[in-house]
Amino acid sequence: MKLMIYTRSMNDEYYQMMTSLLPKDIPLHRVTGMNHWKEAKDYLHYVINHAINNGIEYAINIDEDCFITDWQQVEAIIATMEYTYSHAGMPDGGCHPGRTRDYKVQNPFFNVFNIKLIKFVMSKTKLGFDSKLKKPNFDLMPYGHGGSMKEPFDAFFIRLYKKGNPLHLYADLHRDGITTILKWNDNPFALHTWYSRDASHRDRIIERFEEAKKLKHENQ
Repeated sequence: MKLMIYTRSMNDEYYQMMTSLLPKDIPLHRVTGMNHWKEAKDYLHYVINHAINNGIEYAINIDEDCFITDWQQVEAIIATMEYTYSHAGMPDGGCHPGRTRDYKVQNPFFNVFNIKLIKFVMSKTKLGFDSKLKKPNFDLMPYGHGGSMKEPFDAFFIRLYKKGNPLHLYADLHRDGITTILKWNDNPFALHTWYSRDASHRDRIIERFEEAKKLKHENQ
């Protein structure tokens, strides 16, 4: 199975920290120069096109302030997606108090894209799954969703939602009141700190990285 990890990067320190926690046998593709807010959508299209053109089966998108603590859970997500799910990620509404937006959209701090199925989604072909099965488990989403604020990547994910089949990941809120503890089947596997562009959050981000290192060691 051919995997590649993609990152939209603008901070050398955070990128080195994030990648130090990843398996050494999976190639990394660092994308720089797409730093503007509006370029988030361009980056996602770039990832899909690059993966298609290079025979990648699963493109894994990880922000440089998202620290993976248990890679085995990522492998479990991929195994679950193989024949059924086009993309996996956390809904951008309902799972974090600061993200109360459209649950059809997955926030691009962590995503897995099943490139074989996304080829259909990006064409005029629908995967044909029951639309009722696409909805997330709202019982696992304690915060609001459906807010009016829009993101440049909304259309990208709404298209995937309508024509593909999303795998929803859920999360807990860290005790620092900001960081997302991302989970798969109730197993935590990543810490996403948010606010990596704000220098005032650097100390907290480094604290979460040190925590992630300890958690990774415990999970080995």
